[in-house]
This record gives sequence, structure tokens and C-alpha cells, in this order.
Amino acid sequence: MCRSAADGCRSAAERRPRVAAVAALLVAAILLPATVPAAGPPAAGFELSRSVSQSLLHLQEVWLQWISAFYQGDRAAAAAQVAELKSSLGRLGFTRLPELSMGATVRAIEAARQGDLARAEWALDDAEALDPGRPETAFGRALAAWEGKRYPRAVWQQLVGYARLFGLTPNHELALHNLLLAALAVALLAGAGFVLVQLATKGSRLYWSISSRLAMLSAPVAHLLTIVLLLWPLATPGGVLWALLYWSVLLWGFGSLSERLVLGVLWLLLAVTPLALARQHQKVAALLTPPVRAVAALNEGRLYGALFTDLGLLPSMLPDSVAVRQMLGDLHRLLGQWDEARIYYAQVLEKEPQNVDALIDLGAYHFLTGDHGGAVQFFQRAATADPNSAAAYYNLSQAYSDAYQFGEQREALARARQLDEGRVNRWIQQSSGDRVITFNGGLERHDQVLRNLERTMQAPATPATAVHNVRRWLPLGVSLTALVLALALQRLLPRGDSPPPPKLVNRPGRLAMLLRVALPGIPSAEDGNGGRAYLALLVVALALVLVGGSRLIFPLPLGLQPGAAAPTVAAASLLVVFFASRVWADLH
Repeated sequence: MCRSAADGCRSAAERRPRVAAVAALLVAAILLPATVPAAGPPAAGFELSRSVSQSLLHLQEVWLQWISAFYQGDRAAAAAQVAELKSSLGRLGFTRLPELSMGATVRAIEAARQGDLARAEWALDDAEALDPGRPETAFGRALAAWEGKRYPRAVWQQLVGYARLFGLTPNHELALHNLLLAALAVALLAGAGFVLVQLATKGSRLYWSISSRLAMLSAPVAHLLTIVLLLWPLATPGGVLWALLYWSVLLWGFGSLSERLVLGVLWLLLAVTPLALARQHQKVAALLTPPVRAVAALNEGRLYGALFTDLGLLPSMLPDSVAVRQMLGDLHRLLGQWDEARIYYAQVLEKEPQNVDALIDLGAYHFLTGDHGGAVQFFQRAATADPNSAAAYYNLSQAYSDAYQFGEQREALARARQLDEGRVNRWIQQSSGDRVITFNGGLERHDQVLRNLERTMQAPATPATAVHNVRRWLPLGVSLTALVLALALQRLLPRGDSPPPPKLVNRPGRLAMLLRVALPGIPSAEDGNGGRAYLALLVVALALVLVGGSRLIFPLPLGLQPGAAAPTVAAASLLVVFFASRVWADLH
């Protein structure tokens, strides 16, 4: 592609070496900080053995070979490199490479923009293989389809990407928070429209009530003062919001029962929104911290560049957490670093001597190091702690076998089969070089670790936070004051002799029919039906929020942001159906 006249056009062959060099630097920045030891003590607190470091460097080398195959258009070579990446990753105990998946997606988009849709498609297939179910891959397919002018497919892939946001941690929690904020935005936006509709249909009566109270003044002065009393909130900071609240209070006495009910619900919603936002902000801040991201990635088998650095922060943040110790022990074990895993498992058993998973894993360490007596001891402790553990008896049978205690071996194996014959048969058929069963009991405690992290990151109570909490409750006080003021205004403003409000749309004529269709909420407001008026405005508010669906309120940790095509199509379809139904209802 031509960037500018000054840069000129470079051929693909001229650009490929430079792109490969940049890719090498990028991969080195992703993987090398976790593999190359520093000169001093490791800052991360999670040391990697030489063999693990070499395995990570091997991933880097294979990825660079994939990049070379991609730019050469060699599909077979690229597929072979993906298979090697997955195989090498499995030996490390992981299943997904999110950053390399994102790298393949970016290169697929580049190929699609150059018109090479076939290469873009298989690059996206490789991205899916490196991290299945990743939202960015679906968003990348949407962009590639858009470049190929396959617009329905682009919209569909965007919808798939949005759906995938709810399948990944912590994306699904952040997405749920975004949905809650979007729901608040829709409800409050419809509420603002409801107040404006009330003002349009009942504003004349409100104006008459205020001006009649000022009848002792001259007519010009009374009208000028009435206008000032109605519009003065617009001159304050945040004037539109305060004006809407102020007008809703003034209009309280002029609405029907259903309209007052809607206004009351809106006041309550406005009062609790700041509290909900503050609570969400605290939760989102916790979800986006590196340790939380690392725990979530570890639970899902995702290996990213800063994983070990982020995990190294856990012991300092939760120094007394047994779950963290067992989790780190599991990770060391999966990486083949049994000596480090043994230390963590021993620390777990000091606090939880009946932890069956830790007992089995520590017994496996002794078995693999040839200490059959130690293995028998820990497997027996596991069987005592949980007499229904088929794995404890199965491992015990293996330890007895290597210790040439064949009678005890047959008894332990028979007990294991008695407890769970199906699983024992699978263990025998799938027996690896280790021959004993281990468990990821620490990884399964990730929810406990996340809860502890959230509690740790909560700000302690201080005078400053107390003042902040008072400020958070101020909107509720303002809303309650508004409600009291509304009740008082019912007595101050005369309404009985006010002129009836003019009918804006509920009258004969073609123009009135067009206005009834084009102005949602007003026909129901003229009839005093507050529920129907608010629901009509709710549909319009939902469409407006959908249009901004690609600009998520909380930034998700995505390498490729969602596009706006799918939300825009959904909003347009919603509006078409909504207004078509209004035309049909008015004609019938």
C-alpha cells in the first residue's frame, strides 16, 4: 500500500523483511521478559527453570517461522507451525496463546485490506486454533468480510464477537458491567425524554399556574419572572440534568397516577445510580489488575507474556493465602518444576493437613523422584483424609508396585476399582510416563483467590473516604428533597381553574397522524397513560444506545475493538419495526 507520496510505494517483497524484524522484536518483548533472568534477584517472584525458558524461546522461534510462512503465502507450512505451537504449549501445561492469536488476526486484517482474502481466511483459522473462542478473531473475520464486501457475514461475525465477550474471564464480567451501565443509560435517557414529553403536554398548565401566582405584578413582569422560574436551572453547572429534575418536580401535581408512578421510579433510579456506579468502579478496578488477569488466564490455560510476572505479585498481595500457595504449586508442577512445587505443597499442608489434592501431588513428587516410601506415606494420608478417593488408592497401588509390595498393590488397586472402576480403567489406558494421577486443586481455587484479591484492593476507611461516601449519598438526599418539594408544590400551585392543555397529536387530520407516529410518548401522555409513554420512549432510547454499542463504557482488555456495524443494524431494525407498528396501530 502507499502510505504517502513522500514514502512512496514499496513492494510486498521489500516490506516483508522489515515486518518480520518488527514481529521478532514484538515477540521478544512478549516472551523474553518472562524467560531471560535479570542480573539481580527476580522482581517477579516466580522463577523459571532453564528447560521452561528454552521451551518459551522455542515458542518464539516457531511463531517467527509462522510469520515467514504467512508472508510467503505457504498455507501448509503455517499450519505445521500452528500444530507445533500447540504441541509445545501443551507440554508446558497450557492450551492457549492469546497474544499470538491476536498477532495472527492483525496480519489477517492486513492481508484482507490488500485484497488477499484467501490468505486472510486461513490466518484467521490459525488465530482461532491458537486461542479458540477469542472475541478478536470474530471481530477480525468481520473486518475481513467487510473488506470483501460480504456485509451480511460481517454483521454476523460482529454479533458472534459480542457473544464471545461473555465467554472469557474477565471479559464476561466487564461485559456484564457494561450491560448494566447500558441498561441504566437506556432507562435514564428514556426518563429524560419522559420529562420532556410531560413538559410538552402539560407545560401550558404549569406556566399558567406559576403566572397566576404572580398576578399582583404587571403582565410583562409576571411573564418574564415565570420564564426565569422555569428556566433558571439551565444556567447552573450540569444545567440540563438539574432542569429535568426540577421540571419533573414541578410537573408532579399535573400528572395522572400512572405518570406520577413513573416519575417516582425515575427519581429512585436517579438516586441509586451514583451508588451503583461507585460499586461498579471498585469491581472493575479489581478485575483489571494484573494479578486478577493472571489468575483468570491461568484458570483458562492462557499463556501471555507477562503471566509469570503478574503471578509473582500474588504472594506479596495475599501472603497468608493457602489457595495462592497451592495455585503456584500447581503451576510449577505443570511446568515440570517439581522441586519448587514441593515447597509450595508442603506450605499448604502446614495449614491444611487434610488437603487431599496437595497430599496426592506431594506423593507424586516422591514417586517420581524414586522415594517410594515417601510416596506411600502421602498417598496413605490422602486415602485416610478421603476414603472415597479412587485416585489416592490408584496412586498407592503404583507406589506399592514399584516398591515390589505386590500384595498391597493388588489390594489398593482393587479398592480403587471398587470406588470408581470407570475412572481407574481410563487412568490405566491413558497412563503416561508419570504413571500417577495429579490434580490441579490450587487452580480450582481461583474463585477464592479472586475474592481475596477483591477484598485486599478495597480502600480502607479513612476520613477522606467517609467524605466521599457522604457525597455518594447526596443524590439520594436531593431526590428525597425533590419529592417533599413536589408534595409542597401541589398546595402552592393552583390547578383546578387552569385551561385544558391543547391536543398536539390526538386530533383529526393527516398532520396529526404523522405527529402521532413520529413523536413517541406524546399521544400516551395526552391520554394520561404514563406507562405506555415511558415504554415507547424506552424503545427509542435503546436504539440510541445501540448505535454507540462499539464504544463500550468500561474498556475491555481487547486487542481489537468491536465495530459498530452490528449494533447499528440492530438499532435501525428496531426503529423500523417500532415505527411500522405505530403506523399499523394508528391505521387500525
